[in-house]
Amino acid sequence: MLLYCQVEFSRYFLDLEINFFDEKAKQVKYEKLRKEKSEKKGNDNTLKYTIFDMFNQTTFSDCVIKIGEEKINAHRCILAQNSEVFQRMFMQKGMVEAQNGEIIIVDSSPEVFRSMLEFFYSGEIDEDSFEKLDDDLYAIAHKYQVKELKKKCENFMCLTIDYSNFIKRYQCAEMYGLSMLEKACAKFIYDNRKNFFKSKEWEEFKNTNGSAYPYLIQLALQGCSSSDSIWNDNDADSSSFDNNAFSKFGFNE
Repeated sequence: MLLYCQVEFSRYFLDLEINFFDEKAKQVKYEKLRKEKSEKKGNDNTLKYTIFDMFNQTTFSDCVIKIGEEKINAHRCILAQNSEVFQRMFMQKGMVEAQNGEIIIVDSSPEVFRSMLEFFYSGEIDEDSFEKLDDDLYAIAHKYQVKELKKKCENFMCLTIDYSNFIKRYQCAEMYGLSMLEKACAKFIYDNRKNFFKSKEWEEFKNTNGSAYPYLIQLALQGCSSSDSIWNDNDADSSSFDNNAFSKFGFNE
C-alpha cells in the first residue's frame, strides 16, 4: 500500500530564521566595531600617556631647554612636530641649537613654557593652567606658532570673560588680531550692559582705550540686532573659535 503525504511549504518560519540570523550578524558586527573602537581609544590613551611619561622621566631626551636657572629635558622630534619655529630651528644646521641641542629661552617664565611643553606631549592643558596663564600662554603659543594651542587658548579666553579680566581680554584680542575674542568682548558688553556701563572696569577701559570703546559698543549693537551683521562674517581668524564654543555665545553660524 502506498501512502502519499502532502507537504505545504510556508516561508513564515524560514523568514523568521533568516531575520534571526540577520539580526544576529548585525549584533556581532556591532559588538566587533564597538570593541575595536574601545580598544583604539584605549590604545590612544596608552600611547598618549607613554609619550607624556617620556617627558616626565626624560627618557631618551636629546635636547635641553634652559630658562633662567631651570633646565627642562625634551625631544627634538616632539618640539619640531608641534612648533613650526622649532622645526625650522632644527632644520638649519648652522644654528647653535641644532648643533648642540641646547635652547636658551629668555622671554618666558619656566611655568608658561613648561605648560606649552606639556601640551606638546599630551595634547592637553588643565583648566587651572588656562585660568592662571591665559594670555601669557597664548603669547608663547603665538611666538612658537603652535596652532592648536592658540585655538584652545582663544576658546578659553572667549568663554571666561568677566568684569575683572575684560580689559586684558580685549587688549589681547587687539594685540594679536583675534576677531572672535573681540566679538566675545562685544557680546559680554551687550549681555551685561545694564551694570557694566556703571562699573569701574568700564570707566578704566574708556580711559585706557579711548578710541576703541565707541567701536566696541557699535560692534555689540550691530551683532545683537542684525542677522546680516559682522557677527556672521567669515574672516581668517574665525577658525580659531570652534563651533561648540561659538554656539555657547548664542551666535548663529
